[in-house]
Amino acid sequence: MTNDGILEFYNYNATLATSPESRDYRIGWIQNHHDQSELAKSSNANILLIGDSIALGIQRYPRVWYKYFEKQNTLNFGVSGDKTQHVLWRLNQLSLPETLKYGVIHCGSNNLGHDST
Repeated sequence: MTNDGILEFYNYNATLATSPESRDYRIGWIQNHHDQSELAKSSNANILLIGDSIALGIQRYPRVWYKYFEKQNTLNFGVSGDKTQHVLWRLNQLSLPETLKYGVIHCGSNNLGHDST
């Protein structure tokens, strides 16, 4: 993490899946990222979930979400269809709240069968 709170990922063994990449070709993806960024800046979240639809889908289970995440002041930045490189791009562009204690990253499922090198 840099002094300004922005994560930086260094990739010495670059493959397609581990090289941060935008999904700006997907309608609404950039706007969604900007909305999440603004929310993160103004948040006092303790936990950040970021990843693909599996991370996003945790909120479909209200009892689980409320019991384990909502009470802990959690941000859920899951995005359906994101591959590893998209999650890395979003993390590179994200300013994290100073109150953040934990981060959970879930990605890679959408890379299976596509980005093997």
